[in-house]
Amino acid sequence: MNKFVESGLRVREPARFTMRKLLKLHCPTIRIRSPRSNVCDICAIYHAGIRGGVTADKTEELGRHTESARFMRREYKHDKTSWSSDHAVIVMDYSQNLTILSVSNTPSQWYFCSLFSVSCFGIYYENDGVQTNYIYDESTSGKGSDQINSMLAHFIETKLVPAGKTKLTVYADNCSGQNKNNYVIKFLLTLVDMGVFEHVDYKFFVKGHTKNSCDRGFGHIRKYMATAECWTMAHVIETVNAAASNSVTVHVPRGSELFKSYKSVMTELYKRLDGVQKYQIFSIDSAKPGVVACKKGPDSDAVEQDLRRKIDGILTAKEKVVRIMIDHVEVLPPPATNPEKREQMYKTIRPYVPDEFQNDTLGCQEEPRRTWNGSDSSDTEPYEKKKPAQKKRAAPSKKAADKPKKRKSPATTDAEEE
Repeated sequence: MNKFVESGLRVREPARFTMRKLLKLHCPTIRIRSPRSNVCDICAIYHAGIRGGVTADKTEELGRHTESARFMRREYKHDKTSWSSDHAVIVMDYSQNLTILSVSNTPSQWYFCSLFSVSCFGIYYENDGVQTNYIYDESTSGKGSDQINSMLAHFIETKLVPAGKTKLTVYADNCSGQNKNNYVIKFLLTLVDMGVFEHVDYKFFVKGHTKNSCDRGFGHIRKYMATAECWTMAHVIETVNAAASNSVTVHVPRGSELFKSYKSVMTELYKRLDGVQKYQIFSIDSAKPGVVACKKGPDSDAVEQDLRRKIDGILTAKEKVVRIMIDHVEVLPPPATNPEKREQMYKTIRPYVPDEFQNDTLGCQEEPRRTWNGSDSSDTEPYEKKKPAQKKRAAPSKKAADKPKKRKSPATTDAEEE
């Protein structure tokens, strides 16, 4: 085409559809991204305020927010390539909830029902590029700091400790109920006090700018599940495992001892860390036991806080931390089942499930009928109508009994009847 243009010949510009068709035919590896929108609420608020009138204060606030996000993104890219034989870099995040059931052609009735949710927690190991996905349903456990600490402890025990890692860098988003709270920070502090690691860095992306390595694996899972039919939990596990070749799936069934309760233990060992939400980086080093260095950004000054409790003038010792973490951490009990949801699943969802999977689908199993206890009269006859109690007439007073009754004359009676 360049030759025709240089020769001065008239060349008709190809249409966009034709160009895309030719690119797809001759360059199949090229992918054209669809337009993306900014998902940061703070940026949207700033832009909405600027539309009404641009001021220096609004522009500076937006600039500080985007600058901090850019600094943390630069820090993340640097840490992704700074792993070594003794330094582990991981990224952890929760995916959007999966569901049981999940089919390609969703019946319209399902949109008005609450299906069983399946949680997917991913830990991406930057050292080898493998993502570990922990899968469990809502009858097993919830999504909180205890679950985060339990799955993080399992990953460290099975992956990092055998590899001999002494330094750990963890990246997470800004969710205060799951990742960015005192309990997860105190758990990482116990790992240093117990001698599992010599140094731990816990870093957070700026809110709204949290794109990370786990999102790539979650995207493969959502794309694969959109075309798969998952009638049981086993189908969901197979689908998640087959979504990507560089992923490992760990299923946590109901009754498993993987989830443990850490909140009471963390509260007993350490004090509360003040101002968690205003910091982005938390550093813990074995040279300073019980001390957490907090920073608002990669280039800001660190503020140190000693979280060790002081009882009778004695600070929390490492021996106490080891003893309590080994002997006093209990298994987290599963949540109670929701009978109303199970009844809805049984009546509304079960007819759509194939016969061979009806007894394996969560919430669609047929439950034994309840037997009424004959000793309880209110249960044995729940629909029996009770006879209304007869009103007792009051006894006539002595004065009324002594007073003779007046008799009506026949004429008066006939007049009243008329």
